[in-house]
This record gives sequence, C-alpha cells and structure tokens, in this order.
Amino acid sequence: MSNEVLMMSKIKKIVMIITAMIIMASAFTITANATEVSTTEFGTLTYDLYLDESQLSSRGFSTVRAYTTISNPGTGKIVMTTMDVRNNSTGALITTRTNSGSSSSYVYYDNENRVYLAAFTCHEARGNSSIARYMACIF
Repeated sequence: MSNEVLMMSKIKKIVMIITAMIIMASAFTITANATEVSTTEFGTLTYDLYLDESQLSSRGFSTVRAYTTISNPGTGKIVMTTMDVRNNSTGALITTRTNSGSSSSYVYYDNENRVYLAAFTCHEARGNSSIARYMACIF
C-alpha cells in the first residue's frame, strides 16, 4: 500500500473514534443535586435541576430540566415547579417556566443560543400543609 492510502486509513479510524466518543458523551446527563425529602402528608418529595445533553449531537443544543414529584398524591394536593433561567454573564432574565400537577410537574428550557446559563428553581407541594425546596445551578 502507498503512504497515501495508509494515511487515509489512519485518518478514517481517528474520525470514527472521535465520532463514537462524541455520541457516547452526549448520552449522559449532568445531574446537579437529585434530592428526596420525606414528609407525612406528601410522602417522598423528589426534586431535581439538571442539564440534559442526551440530544446535543442531534439537535445542537442542550436542555435545562427541572422536576418535582410526590409519592403520596391525593385530593387537594398540588405539585409545582418554577424555573427562572438567566444569562450567567449578564444576569438578564431569559425566561420563567412554571408547571403544576397532582403528583408531578416538569419544566424545561432549550439553550438554543448556547450561552452560559444560571437556573434557579422552586419545587413545591401544597395541600393541608406545604413544603418548598430551592435549587440553583450554572450550566
């Protein structure tokens, strides 16, 4: 084989390895602080704020996600998740997302502009009593 063919073969292998590494890395999700709190009224309150990069290679951007769940839903109980997303460099508010449900709630923001973000969340459960937990993370 000529040197040119050998060089092209090596380059092809390197490109395939790099592509495989990118695909494998994009399959992971960065979790900030998945947390659980036990309560008498709501059971286990589970909440999290994290950066989802699972579709980064196919969509070209990541997604900030937050959720809140309770293990003991019932009549008159509500679960809420609120997320403020800010530009981490300037502090400017990009968006506020809120969602509620009877046993879980979920919000997200697609970082299509690919800027460094600061996300602040409030995770609440309301019924006869209430509980709120807060998280913040820079992505």
